[in-house]
Amino acid sequence: MLMNLSRNWSEFETDIDCPIQFSAEELAAHDKEPEGWNETADFWDTLDGFVFRDGWTSLDNYDNARKFFKELREAGLDRFSGAELADFELRSRWVVGKD
Repeated sequence: MLMNLSRNWSEFETDIDCPIQFSAEELAAHDKEPEGWNETADFWDTLDGFVFRDGWTSLDNYDNARKFFKELREAGLDRFSGAELADFELRSRWVVGKD
């Protein structure tokens, strides 16, 4: 909301400069956030009925869901590097667990 206010300040037709300023990097990050949100939503939509957004799956689907997330984890471990890899590894440990 504040970014929209800052971007549209001229519509207020005032001589006062907008008191809220954002850097080009902050604006770019803000514009990129919805893309990530939409990608995440699309991912969970593809799993609808198999695994729900809250992580629930039926007992019938459990073994296949766990296999799917293990394979997804392996692909992520191969794809990421540096801090992104460390974060992904930490967040996806749950799927490894004890067999």
